Amino acid sequence: MIRRIWSAEWLKVKRTWIAALTLLGPAGIIACLMVDYAIRSDYILKIYPDEWTGLILEASMILPTAIMMGVTLFASLLAGLEHQTNAWKYSLALPLSRFQLYLGKGLQLVFLLFLCSVLTSLGFAFLWVWNGFEADIPWLELFQGTLYPLLAALPVIMIQLWLSVTLRNQALPITVGVLGATIGAALAEWLPWAYPTNALPVDTENLGRTAQEPEKWVPVGIVLGILLLILGGWNFTRREVK
Repeated sequence: MIRRIWSAEWLKVKRTWIAALTLLGPAGIIACLMVDYAIRSDYILKIYPDEWTGLILEASMILPTAIMMGVTLFASLLAGLEHQTNAWKYSLALPLSRFQLYLGKGLQLVFLLFLCSVLTSLGFAFLWVWNGFEADIPWLELFQGTLYPLLAALPVIMIQLWLSVTLRNQALPITVGVLGATIGAALAEWLPWAYPTNALPVDTENLGRTAQEPEKWVPVGIVLGILLLILGGWNFTRREVK
C-alpha cells in the first residue's frame, strides 16, 4: 500500500521546481551562515563557549524560520498541483482510500523536509571545515541540530498540509505559514510554531538565555504531529473535493 501511495505522489511532482527547491533551501541557509562567519567570525568565536554552540545559535536565527517557510512552500506546491490541474478527481479514482491519499501527501511532505534537513546538516559540516575549526566534526550534533527542530515542527507541517489540501485558494495557508515563520519564536512556548526554536539541541542557560528543551518538545511534536495527520486525514475523507 505504502509503495503505491509513494509512486502515485512522486509521479505528480516530475517536471516541477520542487526538487530544485529541496536543494536551494539548504544552500541558502549555508550561504547566509558563510556570510555571517566571514563578517563576524572573531566576534562569534569570542562570545560562545565552543564552536558547536556558536554554530547552532547563529543558525538558530534563520533555521526555525527557514523550516516554517519550507513547510509552507512545499505544502502549498504539493496541494496546488492537485487544485490547479483539477486532478483531485483523478487521484480519487485511484484504488486508494481518501485517507491513504492524504497520508501519501503527508509522507511526501515530511520526506522532502527531511531531505532538506539532511542536506543542511551536511552543509553545517562543510561550514565547519570552511571555518577551520580545530575540533573534529560533531556529526551527531550536526544532524540533531536540524532534525530536532524538524521533528518538533511536525504539528505545523500537518496544519499547513490540511490548510493547503482543503483550501483551493492558497492565500490563507501561505499567510498562516508566513506569519508563523516570522513570529513563531515569540509565541507562547506551548503553541506549535514555537516548538522548533525550543527544540534546538544546545545548552543556553550558561549564556543567560531561556533553556532549550529538545527532550520535551521533540516528543511533543512527534505525538501531536501524528495526531493532526490522523485528524486531517479523517476530515479529508468527509469533505467534498472538486
